[in-house]
Amino acid sequence: MQLDLTNARRVAATSSEHDGRGRWTELAVYHFADGMLGGKVWVAEIRACSAREGERTKTRRLHSASLERALGLFDDSDLGRAVSEAAREYAEDEGIAGRRPGRQVIPDDDRAALAWLFGLDSPDALSLRAVGKALGKGESTMRQALAGGREVMIPLRALLPFVDRIAFQKAMEKDNARG
Repeated sequence: MQLDLTNARRVAATSSEHDGRGRWTELAVYHFADGMLGGKVWVAEIRACSAREGERTKTRRLHSASLERALGLFDDSDLGRAVSEAAREYAEDEGIAGRRPGRQVIPDDDRAALAWLFGLDSPDALSLRAVGKALGKGESTMRQALAGGREVMIPLRALLPFVDRIAFQKAMEKDNARG
């Protein structure tokens, strides 16, 4: 698949190119500010470059709605860490969704959490009918839970399509390693 990056902003890049070396690697991260690619606004790119006769540049790209998922294309090398941290810093400086997991502000209650999840400025703007439908619950069940100050209980199956399982597993491995 050919991906047109002309409308994307290159937000981070690094290279292992040195004078006299015939092969090198270039890593880059791009951001589509206008939300192109069906919500997939982050692109991570690896270019295996060569100046040797008969060899051509090989490019691998991963585009995603999640910065962290896009950064998963890179390995844990010096280059991979450098470009990943630069991209995270860009996202943080620009206030763009895609910050490192664990750095976002967690809302105080479920009503505020639902407003955050649905991208609303205020918990008062919630449509409990829409929330219930999206989460596999009825409107009255949502209303009762939120009015009583209880936690909203939803079937895990309703969220699984939106969970980055690999990122979750890595986070659990890090937590378990810390003790």
